[in-house]
Amino acid sequence: MQPSRAPGEGGEFGKDGENVERPVGRREHGPRSHPGTGRCQDRQPGRTACPTRAVASAGTSTDTGFSCACCGEHHAETPMNFSSPAPVHWEPGMERAKKCELTSDQCVIRGEAFFVRGLIELPVLGHDEVFSWGVWVSLSERNFLRASEMWENPARESEPAYFGWLSTELFPYEPTTINLKTMVHTRAVGLRPTVELEPTDHPLAVEQRTGITMERVRQLAEAVLHAGA
Repeated sequence: MQPSRAPGEGGEFGKDGENVERPVGRREHGPRSHPGTGRCQDRQPGRTACPTRAVASAGTSTDTGFSCACCGEHHAETPMNFSSPAPVHWEPGMERAKKCELTSDQCVIRGEAFFVRGLIELPVLGHDEVFSWGVWVSLSERNFLRASEMWENPARESEPAYFGWLSTELFPYEPTTINLKTMVHTRAVGLRPTVELEPTDHPLAVEQRTGITMERVRQLAEAVLHAGA
């Protein structure tokens, strides 16, 4: 896993060799969850947790569904969100390990790797709603602790963006989405942060910048709903 970096002066992605922090986990402390009991919600509430590889959740569009090219069945609604409940680095049994903790919004692995959950939102052309991927991003220890400190503070919307490495494998995309550079933008209390990808030519980054069609949404739904078929 690559060490995380602090955000640049202007909230920039930073270049290799710039703004590099020491690898996380230098200080000894246990896993730290956000204060309070409130959980963040996606932009459209009502999402359910899914397996580590992104699968369908409860957010759906207002259209009349689609006929699936994989199974031939008609799906009454088109999923508009797919989510992963844990970073790709999380392994079964870690919940019993020392200094490991996973909540719906944050994750700590061995007291040295720190993650927050956010949304990569893709504009849907010709529609008011967005399609979103629920993903995990690794932050530096400093930024993770700062995000935790500000978790229930209304002033958190004024926080500068945090640099992070994408830590969810979105398998409909090639090459891999692991370790794409991102900026995490904190939103109002109760809402998950949005995740901005570095503007590269990676297909996911391109779709975030230019938007996708509803037909592309259906293609993504087919790929995820019938993964491994």
